[in-house]
Amino acid sequence: SRTGRTRTAPADGAMPASGRWRVGVVSCSNWEAGFFAGYRHLEARGDLDAIIELGDYIYEYGRGEYTAAAGAVRPHDPPHEIVTLADYRIRLAQYRTDPDLQSLHAHVPWICTWDDHELANNSWEHGAENHQPHEGPFANRKAASAQAYFE
Repeated sequence: SRTGRTRTAPADGAMPASGRWRVGVVSCSNWEAGFFAGYRHLEARGDLDAIIELGDYIYEYGRGEYTAAAGAVRPHDPPHEIVTLADYRIRLAQYRTDPDLQSLHAHVPWICTWDDHELANNSWEHGAENHQPHEGPFANRKAASAQAYFE
């Protein structure tokens, strides 16, 4: 694999050698809505110490269910709403094939947090807006999404 780069944080109370700490902030990466050129522009800066990802790294919807105004630019895999561990693995792997996302990950450390779409829209402790009984226990879906994300 390609060689990446990272940077350790300064000791508690110490100032970075450059006197600054510069981050890029990203969120809501919808594969079907377009390409991830914004990631390319962040990497091209060359002066970022980290990327802070505010969530919605992926979207769980089925193909064509949440797209750009003109429709899906590139289709989701698998084509259905993701629910199982295999589904979440496939969707995360698909997103990670984007060359701009790969390159930004290789060049700048990421600090990530979850929002709802890493699991399901408007999720809460025992369910989500788009989780239906025929999809099985919500706890199983929650565990599957977490396992795939942290793998």
